[in-house]
Amino acid sequence: MFMKHFLLVAYCFCTFGMAQQTKIDSLYSIAKSTKSDSLKVAVYNQLIWKYLFSDKNKAKELIDQTELIAVSKHQNFGYNTLLGIKGIYFDVNSQPDSAKYYFKKAIAFSQKHHFKIQEQHGLNNLGMYYWNNGFYNDALKSFFSSLRVNESLAKEKQTLTDANLNNIGLIYQEMQLYDKAIIYHNKALDLRLKNNLKHTLPVSYNNLGLCYTYLNEFSKSETSLTKAKEISTEIANLKEYYNAVVNLGHLYFTKKDYAKAVTNYEEAINRPANVPFSIKEKIQVYSSLSLVYSRLKKSENALKFANLALEALNKSENNSYEEEVFKALSTAYYLNGDIDTAEIYNEKFYESTIAKFNNENAKILNELEVQFQTEKKEKEILKQRTE
Repeated sequence: MFMKHFLLVAYCFCTFGMAQQTKIDSLYSIAKSTKSDSLKVAVYNQLIWKYLFSDKNKAKELIDQTELIAVSKHQNFGYNTLLGIKGIYFDVNSQPDSAKYYFKKAIAFSQKHHFKIQEQHGLNNLGMYYWNNGFYNDALKSFFSSLRVNESLAKEKQTLTDANLNNIGLIYQEMQLYDKAIIYHNKALDLRLKNNLKHTLPVSYNNLGLCYTYLNEFSKSETSLTKAKEISTEIANLKEYYNAVVNLGHLYFTKKDYAKAVTNYEEAINRPANVPFSIKEKIQVYSSLSLVYSRLKKSENALKFANLALEALNKSENNSYEEEVFKALSTAYYLNGDIDTAEIYNEKFYESTIAKFNNENAKILNELEVQFQTEKKEKEILKQRTE
């Protein structure tokens, strides 16, 4: 059993390209020379983005510095933007409670001050938080709310259409409706290509590549993931570069090309300390690598990474991926000849799988019941109106 998706942040051999560093130097120059408080805050917010996925210490330093300026100078719009960025910072650095707090604070602040653009961004960020933590119904509600706010804006201000479409595709991906997910990912990709949104192209190619892998369309998958990796390298997008690396690992595992799978998974793990590696990501990657080593009959490595996955699972508040860990542990212990321990984890694996199946069925039945009652009520209202 494999994870449904990977969301990894990792190292791209050079933290910033020359063009990227020139842009950073230019932003610092503007921030120091401008007398406009709003411009200063806006520039610092851009600078935080430059470091958010590559240098968490620098990002935090800039967040604190920007917050001080925004609050003291009463720059509400810039402060609203910063609240969302702060939420993302905590999310990628495995502090989910703080992330949720700042996402909700950003939404409330934007509604209070009627910042519609900020509101749609806040709802989208909250949806991503829910999605990353396994709350898929809440995620879908947030994404649709963001889409509605986006569509209420003038055409030229609708900046999040591609992101909303992308994220709806991700929810279908979670539901394993890959054909439907591909439809939404392609819609998002078309908009990004049309509007030359190069920084988001790797996201679409990564999503498409993973969906194609699950549909066993390996050629399309490798093409998409290679594009994601190449563009990420070109624009120094560390997060999506390693999304592609791990997704390629998954592709090669599925194709039973285990040597290439190991190369990609280990590249994702061996990242510098300043690059975020969330608990959820560790659970997924360690479990997968353990299974690969089991296929290669490397029992010690298989057990090592299965236990690392278990350690990460024990630190997580989300048990959505526990069956992957239990399967990796069961397989590794069988390979090491510890049949009793293997049986314990094998039983845990099946218990987890059955529990998940029952929960999903209960949710589906509840949704069908709500739909039935709603339709029944609507028919009664229509009948009364007709009479």
